[in-house]
Amino acid sequence: MRIYNLQRELRDDYSTKSQECQCVKELKIDTAQGEIVQKPKWAREIERFVSIKSQFVLWGNIYDVYPYQKSDAIIPLNLTGYLTHLLSDNEYELIVQYEPLMGFSLLKGDEESFKTVSDHGLKDGHYQTTLIKSIDIIEKIIHNNTLYATIILNFSSRLSDTSGNDTHEFYYRIFRLLQNASAKIIGETQNPKFNLLFWFIDKENDLPTWYSIDNPKIKTLPLPKPDFLIRKTIISKLSPKIAGFNEVSPQKQEDIIGAFVDETNNLFANEILSIITLAIREAIEFGKIGEAIKMYKLGIVENEWAKISTQKILNAPIELSKRVKGQTRAINKVSEILKRA
Repeated sequence: MRIYNLQRELRDDYSTKSQECQCVKELKIDTAQGEIVQKPKWAREIERFVSIKSQFVLWGNIYDVYPYQKSDAIIPLNLTGYLTHLLSDNEYELIVQYEPLMGFSLLKGDEESFKTVSDHGLKDGHYQTTLIKSIDIIEKIIHNNTLYATIILNFSSRLSDTSGNDTHEFYYRIFRLLQNASAKIIGETQNPKFNLLFWFIDKENDLPTWYSIDNPKIKTLPLPKPDFLIRKTIISKLSPKIAGFNEVSPQKQEDIIGAFVDETNNLFANEILSIITLAIREAIEFGKIGEAIKMYKLGIVENEWAKISTQKILNAPIELSKRVKGQTRAINKVSEILKRA
């Protein structure tokens, strides 16, 4: 049996150069020629501050997907993939992720570059190590003068749960790294930039207060749920995948898309993808997309009346008379209401 999967249906073998990110599977959605999709505010802030700040804290909606424009396509990416593409476009050649318990993984660049700046080799793009031992590698990558590099500390809110007291030394040494960081001019770039370190955390206060509060050297950026423009971008580009889209007029398409965008206010982008997937799998036509939204939000709604025997409803006066005495008129009235319901 074939199970429909929106990501598999949309997935494109996105051709990459040797320096392109190999870390994520991407969905390619064609855009109209010359169409520009505005980046989220937090992404524009990162691009603006790479020459001013060496560490960034991203918190909030860190597990969602974000539409990234590459040439004539929009690619929904998770936060790690989005940030990798964003920094790649800003001359960062080596991008490495560190996860608690899992160690380092290469997101952008080659294994030889990682070995050159860190003195450690990778195996199949990975290097497993403890939190304490990771600090030396992080320091070497951030201090390197060979290429622009970035470290992403993913799932940072889980550090205390996975590493216990080791987090105290980790926080202090990364804080010290922050104080000693300096912008560099590498290669042919005209403006100095920092080698960067990113914290991905669930809540703003997941980092120690002494680390981030009133710290002018760190940039804290909240990631909200998708706003109107992001929701409209995703919905507009994916709606043609829904049955019946081409059967309605362009004006009707715009009206339905507008209603779809309004109905998904306060939902995650991942949830919007799930609604579209649900509509495709359940063969819900585009004109009835509201049914898919309702189905997603409420789940399966059972008809409680269907659980009652039809015969019992027809014999309601008799059944009610067994429990209610001396109220014949009321029993008949209630029975009529039950039959109509």
